[in-house]
Amino acid sequence: MNFQKVISTVACAVLVALASCSAKNDTKSDTQTPQRNAQDVVMGLRFKQFASNVKLTGEQQPQVKAIFEEENKAITAVQSDEKLSMLEKSQRVTALHKETYEKIRPLLSANQLEAFQKVVDRLDRKKKKTGA
Repeated sequence: MNFQKVISTVACAVLVALASCSAKNDTKSDTQTPQRNAQDVVMGLRFKQFASNVKLTGEQQPQVKAIFEEENKAITAVQSDEKLSMLEKSQRVTALHKETYEKIRPLLSANQLEAFQKVVDRLDRKKKKTGA
């Protein structure tokens, strides 16, 4: 009988300790590591693919990444604007992509511009094909 009380007390103490640790971990994850949304992930993938296709130099990468991040913030704002229709959102996002391309062009060499134009042309063909 006494042994059962000890086991029950220990089990309760373990459960309380686990609950306390879990609560501490939940608050740490909220404050220390903000969750990335899907748009951030897509931006990161777009940047990596772009950097690879155009063969960005180490010096160019942070400059271009900053442009992509700026575009990402603007796209997120457009997509969260409830006043806009889906068509308006699509048109604004397309315009933001074009603005981004115009900001990137001056940073590229002649060879990179050629590769860049191939990427843009491929994306345009894909959009026309899908009707986006």
